[in-house]
Order: sequence, then C-alpha cells, then structure tokens
Amino acid sequence: MSYWNSNGTYQSQYEELFKLVPREGEVKKGMCKHVFSLERFRKACNSYYDVHNNGGGNRDAATARFFPGALSEIRNSWKYGVSIRWDYIDRICEEKMDEIIREAYIKNIGDIS
Repeated sequence: MSYWNSNGTYQSQYEELFKLVPREGEVKKGMCKHVFSLERFRKACNSYYDVHNNGGGNRDAATARFFPGALSEIRNSWKYGVSIRWDYIDRICEEKMDEIIREAYIKNIGDIS
C-alpha cells in the first residue's frame, strides 16, 4: 500500500486533505482550522512526490527532514552502483506520511474513521 499508487493506509483522508491545500503557495490563516498541520501535510506531499518521481533530487533539506534515511539510501545506491532498496524507502515514507496525514486530518477535519 502506498500513496504513490493511490492506495495508502489513509488514502481517503489524504484525498480529503488535499482538497484543502491551495493550488499554489502556502496554506494561510483562514484556509483551514489548523494551518501548521495542513502546511506540514502540503510540504510532506511535495517531498514525497520528489522522492518517488525524482529520487529526492529537488528538495534535499525538506526531504531529509520529513523522511530521515530515504535520501542517504538513494545517494549510497548511486555512489556504490547498487540497486535502491525501494521497499526500505517506501517503509520510511509511508509511515511518516501516515503520521502526518493522521495529525492534519484530526486537527482540520475530525476523527479518522
């Protein structure tokens, strides 16, 4: 299960939250109940996309902060010419996305059912 494949653990909550995220720019006061958690969700989604689409090459600092260990795995794979352990990276990313989605959902929409 992964958000990349549109079947993450909290996929329906992810999609509901994503509707609250502006098409461009940051989440601002008045857009939702809890700006910090939704802005964190927005940034994590961008970093998640970057890991899976670009190997984490575009958002180094943010990706390292959201998904500790994912970038070092990718870089070491490139450095030593070995296959990237995507199962390891997916585990890091999915667990963190689950946490971020749960927090943003509870603070902005309500209980996760």
